[in-house]
Amino acid sequence: MARRLILTLIALILACTLAAGAWQLAGTPEQARMSRLSPADAVSIRLQRPDRPPVSLERRNGDWWVTQPEERPASGTHVRALLRILDEPQPETRFAAADSDPATYGLEPPSAVLEINGQRWHFGDRHPLGEQRYVLHRGEIALLPDHYAPLVRGPWQQLTAEEPPR
Repeated sequence: MARRLILTLIALILACTLAAGAWQLAGTPEQARMSRLSPADAVSIRLQRPDRPPVSLERRNGDWWVTQPEERPASGTHVRALLRILDEPQPETRFAAADSDPATYGLEPPSAVLEINGQRWHFGDRHPLGEQRYVLHRGEIALLPDHYAPLVRGPWQQLTAEEPPR
C-alpha cells in the first residue's frame, strides 16, 4: 500500500511539472522577427557593394554555391551566418525611413546591400555608441548587431568553401 502511494505521488509530481512547463511555454509570446522568411526557405543571396562586383549565391540540392563572380562551393558556416539576419528579432530602436534623411545614417548610398530571396537589407554607418549598425529594411531604419557587416562588406572569397560539398 505504501509503495502504491509513493508511485502515485511521483506520478502526480511529474504531471504537475509537465503541466507547469507546458503552461510556461504557452505563455511565452513569439518574438517578432526582422523577416517572415526563414533560413530554410532561402534559395538565393546577393551582395552588392559600390566598390566591388556583385556576389551571388544559390542553393542547389541542399548545398550553397557562389555563382558570381565565379562558380565555387560556398562555405556553409558563412552562409548560415548571413542567413541569421532572417531570425534577427525586431530591434527596439527602429523608425520609418520616410521620417528621416537616410544619408544621415550612411544609407544613401549604402555601404552594402544584402538580398535574400528578393528581400533587401541596406547597410549604413556603425552607431557611434555601440556594436550596432544602421540597416534599412522594409522602409524602416533599424539598429542591428554589427557582426553582419564583415560578411557583407568583406571579400567574396570568404564565402567560398575549403572543400566541395559532399
